Amino acid sequence: MIRQNIKVLKPLKMNMWRKVALNSWNRPNEPVIYSKVTLRPEKALAYLKELNKTNEVKITMTHFLGKVCGIVLKRHEDINSTILYKKAYVRKGSDIFFHVSHIDEDGKENLSGVKVDDCGDKSIAEIATELNREAKVVKTGNDVTFNKIKKIMKLTPMFLVNTIVRVTAYIQYRLNLWSPAFGTKQDSFGSMMITNIGSLGIEEAFVPFSHYTNVNSIIDFGKTFEAPVVENGEVKVGLSINACWTLDHRVIDGSNAAKMLETFRHFFESPENIDLYDQENS
Repeated sequence: MIRQNIKVLKPLKMNMWRKVALNSWNRPNEPVIYSKVTLRPEKALAYLKELNKTNEVKITMTHFLGKVCGIVLKRHEDINSTILYKKAYVRKGSDIFFHVSHIDEDGKENLSGVKVDDCGDKSIAEIATELNREAKVVKTGNDVTFNKIKKIMKLTPMFLVNTIVRVTAYIQYRLNLWSPAFGTKQDSFGSMMITNIGSLGIEEAFVPFSHYTNVNSIIDFGKTFEAPVVENGEVKVGLSINACWTLDHRVIDGSNAAKMLETFRHFFESPENIDLYDQENS
């Protein structure tokens, strides 16, 4: 007698994001490096507090990280790269995609996002202004691109979703072609992705790649937490935050990943270096 190997109850209800995800990924078989760096956020938090005294727009750790990662992209060409049909190219600009979640009209949480161009060249306040404005559009359900894609996915049978996603990715990232007729924004995801799981109360997690985004690096940062730290040879209680990286091993190896993390730490833990960087590049 042949029977079910795994006993199941019923199909899981799926939002638009899950429908796309299930038809985008196969079993893990990817050239991926995972790296975690634990940072001291006290100086960054103090820096943000000072910025918020003189800026009308509220600046958060997400905006701060956008600037730091923008500098990383400007300084490390291997990180700021893209693979187009078996060849790697240095990207123009320092564009970063920020994940944004929102509740749709059915009461379900969907995952979308906003790309901010040239984060390495913009001030933190400029990044905050642009990201807050565009994220509001997404969260209020007024993002034209997202709504168009959502409508298409609702009308598409499950067995065709994979084909649509892969054909679109092939045209945009293999042939490197784009048209408004695709219903997506040009170069929708930029060079790097940032996602904040700290807002969910989680300390660390690694985000998987989606082949249709064509990014080579994703940073996921968790919540700030208390932990034992060493200062001047003494152990004390201090604040820590984890930054978890997912990196494409086809273009990023251990050596350049270490250099990238050194740059990241240099600007994150000593934010006064951001001001010096902006002055040197103004």
